[in-house]
Amino acid sequence: MATVFIYVTKYALTQGIVKCAKLQTESFGVTAEWPDGYNGRGYFSRGSYALSMEEALQMAEAMRAKKLASLRKQITKLEGLKIKVKGE
Repeated sequence: MATVFIYVTKYALTQGIVKCAKLQTESFGVTAEWPDGYNGRGYFSRGSYALSMEEALQMAEAMRAKKLASLRKQITKLEGLKIKVKGE
């Protein structure tokens, strides 16, 4: 039987997309074997992995866009922040 792979996107913004061998499918996700250099097996819920590299890249791009929007919002908030001095 051929090995089926999943592409873990959970850590795409910090470590990149990780290609793992899928071991079994469960009701809320999958169990997969980490590649060499990682430790053991992992459980991944839906939304934290993709079944194809193309889908994984799309997920990673969406994650990046969401993170950039969040950071822009934080920057805007900090730029408008008025520093208060307590006790005066």
